[in-house]
Amino acid sequence: MLTLTDRNQVIFQLMKSIIPMADSTNEQSRHLCSLLCTQVMLEMARLRSLNQPAEMTANRYITDALDILNSSYAEPLTASDVAERLHIHPSYLHRLFRGYTSRTMKEHLQRIRIRHAQELLTGTRKSIQEIADEVGFGSTQQFQQLFRRIVGVRPMDYRKQHQEKE
Repeated sequence: MLTLTDRNQVIFQLMKSIIPMADSTNEQSRHLCSLLCTQVMLEMARLRSLNQPAEMTANRYITDALDILNSSYAEPLTASDVAERLHIHPSYLHRLFRGYTSRTMKEHLQRIRIRHAQELLTGTRKSIQEIADEVGFGSTQQFQQLFRRIVGVRPMDYRKQHQEKE
C-alpha cells in the first residue's frame, strides 16, 4: 500500500473543482472535468515518484549499470561513461556499485571481458590478439596479465586445458 502526501493540497484543490462539474450535462464542463481528472492522475504519479524509497532508485541504477557493462563490454568504457548514460554523478554511481557488488565497475568490467575471452578461447580458433581486441582490451600484454591474475593460468594454457577435456 502506498500513501501519498499532498502537502501543497494540489490534489485537494483539483478535486474541489472536479466534484461540482462531475454531474454536469454541459459538454464544456464535462470536458474540463476530464482534463482536471487527468491532472489529478499526473500529480499523483509525480508524488509517487517523489516517495519512492531511495533503495529502489539505487537498485535501478545498479541494474542499469550492469546492463550497460554486459552489453558494451567490448567498448572503451569507464565508470564516468556509465554514469553519464544514467544521468548521475560518477562518484555516486561508484559508491552504489561498490556497495552492492563489493567491486568497482572497472573490476566488474574486467571480469565480464575475461569471461567472454574464456568462451572465445574454448569456442574458436582466434588468436590471442584477436580475442583481446574483440573483448575490449587495449593490448595483448594487458589482456594476458589480467587473464592470468583472474583465471590463474595464461590464455594459451587455458585453451589447451579445455581442449584436452573435450
